[in-house]
Amino acid sequence: RQPKQQQIDIFSLDGKYLYRSSIHAPDGFYIISGPIPVMKIQDNCLYIALESEKDDDIMLVKYELSLPGD
Repeated sequence: RQPKQQQIDIFSLDGKYLYRSSIHAPDGFYIISGPIPVMKIQDNCLYIALESEKDDDIMLVKYELSLPGD
């Protein structure tokens, strides 16, 4: 079964642990998983690949990242 959510841990550039959260796939989609994750963090955004449960369409989604209290 494909994952519907993915836990992520955020660290500072010097390796200090900052925050843990989960990304949840929208209804009807699951997070593409495999030996090479289809996920990238760039410029305070998380890009993740999702696949449709019914027709195998693939969608790239963008989430804006911010720490609680920002």
